[in-house]
Amino acid sequence: MELNAKRLLAERIQGKVAKGVHDVNRMAKQLQRSGKKVVRLVQGEPDFDTPGHIKKAAEEALAKGMTHYSPVEGLDEVRQAVSEKIKKDLGVNYDPDQEILITEGGTLGLFIALMALINPGDEVLLPEITFGPYLNMLSIVQGRPIFIPVEQKGDKFCIHWEKIRRLVTPKTKALILNDPQNPLGTVMREKELAMVGEIVLQKDLLVISDEVYEKLVFDGLKHISMASLSEELRQRTIIVNSFSKTYAMTGWRIGYTAANPVFTKAMSRIYQASARCAAPFTQMAVLAALRGPQDCVEEMRRKYDERRKALYKGLKEIEGMITPYPQGAFYIFSDVRAFGMNSWDLTLHILKEGHVVVSPGSYYGPGGEGYLRFSYATPKEDILIGIEGIKKALKKLR
Repeated sequence: MELNAKRLLAERIQGKVAKGVHDVNRMAKQLQRSGKKVVRLVQGEPDFDTPGHIKKAAEEALAKGMTHYSPVEGLDEVRQAVSEKIKKDLGVNYDPDQEILITEGGTLGLFIALMALINPGDEVLLPEITFGPYLNMLSIVQGRPIFIPVEQKGDKFCIHWEKIRRLVTPKTKALILNDPQNPLGTVMREKELAMVGEIVLQKDLLVISDEVYEKLVFDGLKHISMASLSEELRQRTIIVNSFSKTYAMTGWRIGYTAANPVFTKAMSRIYQASARCAAPFTQMAVLAALRGPQDCVEEMRRKYDERRKALYKGLKEIEGMITPYPQGAFYIFSDVRAFGMNSWDLTLHILKEGHVVVSPGSYYGPGGEGYLRFSYATPKEDILIGIEGIKKALKKLR
């Protein structure tokens, strides 16, 4: 009998996935192989090298033979260091023995949180312009996304968090917060966060708080966690974070969750049945990152700020493109509806005619169509070249 592989796949994996970063990157590689220089304003990862003292700690751990399993929840001293870090940065206490879980990256932390909390048919609130993989994960766990309206108001985006009240139904279980937000670059103020927290308590919701860009905040703003607002909200919030963005450690695949003991124990069961544990030598690298000098973090943030301003200035000069001003993460999300193409086709046009890789807005939820995401996690000189390539490509549409 001929194999019908698609028929045999689980329903949870057959949801439609929008074309995004990985697809356009594959096409860019083909262009590069033909000898063309391609500028990447697409990557969601730092272009900096991991700081030397962090790499050295991993090398020393390898030399000591730290190449075997660690406890599922992570090494004791690493969980203690994470607990201390959260207390210092957020002013919130977490028991390292019962409330901290060291994960293989922030993405896995998000996935095991959803796996532990969401039943098939449960509703999860999130902005209609959001981080694309959230939707893929929800599809796999068979949760149902409920979208919070996002409005572009001149030079900024407004996420209408107040609309949550009327969106909640008896099936609504959780809210995903990503702050600073990818791809919009928004940063929540304390008053706004408190309003959302009040609704969370009134409606008996849980919060999955993705805080991976916590250190990439500009213009004198400060990241605030939902968990820091009250003990009631701390008990309802699962903090998901990683070291990828802060310390340029994307390939190390290590992060953490912080949550009350019941949630942490449930996530640990999911984790044990999947990835099992984070590599102990990468955990020792994290220990060096947390307890070592932090000037590298501020230096990277300062350079991102310079790039942010350069990219924003260049995009604002393009006639027909509307570019709201970002204040966090390392992305700019621009309105390109005036060019008369859907975001995927325009992404391909810019790649073909301008040799610049960007991300289609359609990947970032139902509100993202008509937009492009630009990353400034790339050298400033490439940003300037990329702006000229984008201008060249868009001129051909007029």
